[in-house]
Formats: sequence, C-alpha cells, structure tokens
Amino acid sequence: MELDLKLTGWIWTTINVLVYLIIIRKKPYMMVRASFSFLGFYILTLEVPAAFNYEQITSIVTEPWEFIVLVHCVPTISIPFIIMTMTKITDRIRIRLKRVVKGETFRKEMMTLALAIGVILAGYLLAVPWARTGLVVAITGSGDAIDAREQSFKLLSNPLVRYSFSIMARIMVPALLACVVGRIVLRTGMIRFVSMAPLVLFGLIACSIYGSRGYSVIAIITAAYVYWCYQKFDLKPKLLIFAIIGTAAVLCLPTLISLARAGYGLDQFGDSYLNTIERSTSRNIVSTLWHVDYSQRFGHMGIAGIPKIAALFGVEGVNAGNIVGLTYFAGRIQSINASSSFVFQYFGFFDWGFVLLIPFLILSLDVSLFLLRYVPDYLLHVAIGVNAGCSFTFAITGYTTALITNGFLLVIPVIITLAWFTRRVLTPPRHSALLESQPYLGMSSSKKRV
Repeated sequence: MELDLKLTGWIWTTINVLVYLIIIRKKPYMMVRASFSFLGFYILTLEVPAAFNYEQITSIVTEPWEFIVLVHCVPTISIPFIIMTMTKITDRIRIRLKRVVKGETFRKEMMTLALAIGVILAGYLLAVPWARTGLVVAITGSGDAIDAREQSFKLLSNPLVRYSFSIMARIMVPALLACVVGRIVLRTGMIRFVSMAPLVLFGLIACSIYGSRGYSVIAIITAAYVYWCYQKFDLKPKLLIFAIIGTAAVLCLPTLISLARAGYGLDQFGDSYLNTIERSTSRNIVSTLWHVDYSQRFGHMGIAGIPKIAALFGVEGVNAGNIVGLTYFAGRIQSINASSSFVFQYFGFFDWGFVLLIPFLILSLDVSLFLLRYVPDYLLHVAIGVNAGCSFTFAITGYTTALITNGFLLVIPVIITLAWFTRRVLTPPRHSALLESQPYLGMSSSKKRV
C-alpha cells in the first residue's frame, strides 16, 4: 500500500507537470490568467515537494492517502475547467500584449512608486523604531530576531500601518521592480541597469524591513515573470537556463537573512544555502500537513474557521492557523500562524465536499481580466506580472486572506491609479491630449479596446 501511494504520487505529479508545460507550449498566453499562474506556483511549491517527501507525509498525517489525493487532484480537476473558459477575453489580452511601446522609460511610474513606498515606509518607522525592526535586529544581533519580527508586524496595534505595509510590500515594490524590467527591455538594456540598482535595493529593503524573506522573493519572482511576459511566455532553452540561474540567485537573499538571524558568518553560507533549498522543497508543505492531520484527529472546524465569512452568519470565528500551529508547534511564540493554502485549510474545515468548489474558487481569480481593459498597453505587462505575483499567495495562505488582507483585489486598481496619476496629473496638458489620441496609450474609456 505504501509503495502504491508513493508511486501514484509520482505518476500523478509527472502527468500534471507535463500537461501544464504542454499547455504553456501550445497556448502560452494562458499565463496572463491569475488562475493559471496560481496553478503553476501550486504545482512547483506544493505538488512536486509532496512527491519528493512521501516519508514526511506519512510521519505527520494520520491518513496519508487523503493528503496525496487532495494535493494532486487540484490541478487535475482545475486545468480543464480553466482552459475551456474565458477564451475570448484571454485572446484580446494576447493581441494587446503585442503592442509593445518601444522607448517607454517608466520614469514617472518608478518615481511615483518609489515616493509612495517611501511615505508608507516612513509611516511604518513611526510605529516601529528602526532599531527594533526585525531586519535590523537580525543583522545587528541586538535581540531575538523572531520576537522582533512578530512585534514589528503581526503584533502591531495599528491596523492601518499593518495593512498599508502589506499593500506596499505585495503590490508597490513588485510593481517598481516590474517597471525597472520594462525599462530594461524597452529602452536601456542591461548596460544601464547599474543606475537603477539602488532603486531596486531600496524596494527590496523596504519590503523586508520587518524581517520576512517572503516579500522580497515574491517581488523578484514578479520581476522575472514580467520579463517572461515580454518574451511572450516562450519556453526557449536559454530562458529555462536563465530561470534556473535566477532561482539560484534569488535564494541567496533569504540565505543571507538567515545567516544574519543566526549570527553566523559567510563561512556558513553553503550549509545555510542548502537549508534554504530544503525549506523551499519540503518545509513549505509542513503546515499543509498539519491542517489535514488536525481535521483527521480533531474533526472539522466548519465555517468558524473563516472568521470573515462566519461573522456574516452570526457564527463566532476562530483563528484556525493559530490553533493548528500551537497544536503541532507548541513554543514561546503564542502568535504563531500555521499558514497554508486555502485548498488544505478549507479541506480541514469542510472535508471532501469542498473539493467540488476548488475549480470555481481558482477560476474566480480571473475576474482581474475584466479590469485589465482599463490598463493602458504600456503598463499591461507590469499589471499582469504583479497580478500573477499576488496570485501566488493563494498557494500559501487562506482564500479570503489572500483576496482581501494581502491585497489581490487591489492589484489592478493600483496599476490603473498609477497610470492615471502619471499620465494625467504629472503629464503636461498638451502631451496628455496627444496620448489620448493614441488608443494604445490613452486612458479614454470612450475608445473601444480590442
């Protein structure tokens, strides 16, 4: 039975990966859809690690077969549902993406985003002194880095500071890096990237200030996604090699932060780097295993596990992530949150009946396609990349959390506002009128988009 489950997981994973890659090869512009980009991230960070870590699954989950079927069935039942829907609007976006605006500098967009990030960061530092931020404590070793990280974000008493920081880290910083990529591709090339490196570094430090490595990694992945979008989502061998090298480089940042937290020197970089790879390939599924096993041992929480929805029905909500975290990782961090993809959280709340809703919840991410018609063509690649980056959070947290708290619903409105501000407020009236005369650059809603 054990061999059958392990072999089944490997075969199922192989089939899903091959199907996903074939679809990208045949229909590359499916990648503009948040639902499809989410599934790619899901396969990469959850399904593939599950196939590699069968022993870990059996050591934690009471009934391993439930987790194995659940983790592999999501792409299987969702991919056909996605490729058969919203084909016309996807094709319209594909046509618009071909209208690349050569020579676009993104100067005003980068300036606006950098200023907005600076203002939000200044407000954050008024609530959390620089010396007490998680990043500074980790680097200087002036205190407990884990406690500092909890105190400088999760336990902030001001929800406005916490929410604005989240929007800055999840939308504005990735958008800034995406604009830098756009400028490199359309105008300057890699030669002048050095002049923009301080801007990139500022954004990465800003989103990592409280000590988390996740925000900076997602921002870098978003920038790579935008570059891939400019390359028409082609699976050329050189792009795959670039992706592998880029992934290896991206993992250097969280490795350095880990070294700073532990107080080690660069001589420990190799071991820490391997540990980071292990976290990326195996430890990410631990909390998902906890949620499934908790439901098997203690029963399903029901709608109370989703406080935002429970309140609508007069049911008292519970912090499911905290309850599960304290059950399996009892320690000094009482604010622990065992974050997991909504797939496993909601299975823990509602059992197998929830699986029927999975394709519809994933497809609902594509509501952003209808808002993209209001994004000017020169920012379309940026909007798609940032939207994809935010969709990745659905693979690591709850549905309503990713949708509202993590700002997925605000991605396209923020990009639209950025375009309006830079092209209407910061642009001279004569130039603005010229832009409106060009349908692919103007913001006039009276002109019908393709």
